[in-house]
Amino acid sequence: MCQQRAKRRNEFFGPRQGRGSYPSCMRVISPGVVGAVAMEALVDKLRGALWGSLIGDALAMPVHWYYDQAQLRRDFGSITDYAAPKTRFAGSIMNLSNTGGGGRGSDTGHIIGDVICHGKRQFWLKGGQYHYHHGLRAGEGTLEASLERLLIRSLSKHGGRLDAGDFLKSYLGFMTTPGSHGDVYAGTCHRMFFANYVKGKDPGQCADNDGHNVDTIDGLVPVIPVALAHLARRLSTPGSADATQALSQDVKDVINVNRKSPSLLPKYGRVYAGMLEACLEGRDLQEVSEAAGRALGLDVPRMMAQTRQDPMCACYIDSAFPTLLYYLHKYGEVGPEEALLRSTNAGGENVARGALLGALVGARHGFEKLPPRWVTGLVGREEVEEEVGGFVEAVVSPGGGEPVCGGER
Repeated sequence: MCQQRAKRRNEFFGPRQGRGSYPSCMRVISPGVVGAVAMEALVDKLRGALWGSLIGDALAMPVHWYYDQAQLRRDFGSITDYAAPKTRFAGSIMNLSNTGGGGRGSDTGHIIGDVICHGKRQFWLKGGQYHYHHGLRAGEGTLEASLERLLIRSLSKHGGRLDAGDFLKSYLGFMTTPGSHGDVYAGTCHRMFFANYVKGKDPGQCADNDGHNVDTIDGLVPVIPVALAHLARRLSTPGSADATQALSQDVKDVINVNRKSPSLLPKYGRVYAGMLEACLEGRDLQEVSEAAGRALGLDVPRMMAQTRQDPMCACYIDSAFPTLLYYLHKYGEVGPEEALLRSTNAGGENVARGALLGALVGARHGFEKLPPRWVTGLVGREEVEEEVGGFVEAVVSPGGGEPVCGGER
């Protein structure tokens, strides 16, 4: 098993150059070491990753898809804490979006309003220019964060294992239940899914792709808890046979529950899972960023040298993922607060990036290094604590041993 693990490391980082080249925390949390210190560290990192992802989403929510830095500064100055979005948002294209399916189009469809996002269609009408997350409170997560939490609960129910059928069933129930969440916006993948669903398609065949708005960075958010579940088993269970191939398949399966992306997003998802593993093991985040770049054919050091200011980007995966690598490389080792604030205040597609970045810096630095005000200020904090605790118990006690929660036996 250790030889297999070394092979996985070499594939991502290159061969080890000597025992001293691994940070000390990698040697604390090593395969099959389940002593109290190792387990407490692993639990802290798992909690940090999940909380970090939800915090990153909620922090960026009010300035999501701001592509004008002057407008962002007029509306908010600089985001330093949770904030509620402005009601009106000049530049919003939600009022150009298709309420009956994917992409841009007519506002006469009723997928939005009647099937999902119940009662929210009024905010999508032509000329409205409402903020994408109008009505959410300061510290409240977007729809994608709600779905991440739904997946966390599904994984916990199944002992930390992905049951794609159960998650699909939960997704259907959640999305079609009025009042299940407060968000106004639902991306193209959701609108296309439910446009097919109301036509009578089998739910397992409703995922779709318009060739433009589906292969986006938000499609990687479900990878966070799925990858963490696999990685926790590898790190906490002596003799674990949890295989890279199984993780790769689960990455593909969870992405394709509600969007059709057979190869592009899973490719990025596999790289992201490798990044999470490296963060749990304590790798330097510049190394993690550069290794991920190499896996994708990107020269991250060159990108960093050529980028004069913090980049803003849209949601499309081929540009959004390199931008994630930038923020991890430049600010990740400084700490979760600096990394997430820098990413948030850059605007553009910063919500999904914030979730993915938050999971990485949370896994690297641990829950205890997250700003306490962001933990206590997260809407639904008590429920999140329960959900994260249940997840951790499921993934670090797969054999039914004594559960671990919050770093204590």
